Amino acid sequence: MTIVVYTIVVTSLTAGVCEEIIWRGYLQTRLDNKLSGKTGIAIVIQAILFGLWHGTSIHAVFTTIFGLIYGLVYAKMKRLMPVIVGHWLGDALGFSYMYFMMA
Repeated sequence: MTIVVYTIVVTSLTAGVCEEIIWRGYLQTRLDNKLSGKTGIAIVIQAILFGLWHGTSIHAVFTTIFGLIYGLVYAKMKRLMPVIVGHWLGDALGFSYMYFMMA
């Protein structure tokens, strides 16, 4: 049980930090600069790529939607911490459901 809780916390935190730095902090910012401030297009492109990076299943659809949400929050706030925390909590809840409710 301890390893499950540890896995939920660490995996969620690692994904939240690393994915947000890469997808929103780096890619969305780069796209926004390359597209001369067309932030909406940058958000949509990074969200679609983020979703596809998670596979070609229903999970990809949900991660694309979350990519859009996180992208909008990042564009508005210009800070990664809120999206990192949101991503971490979302993953922690999802993994908890997977481990404890589906078992």
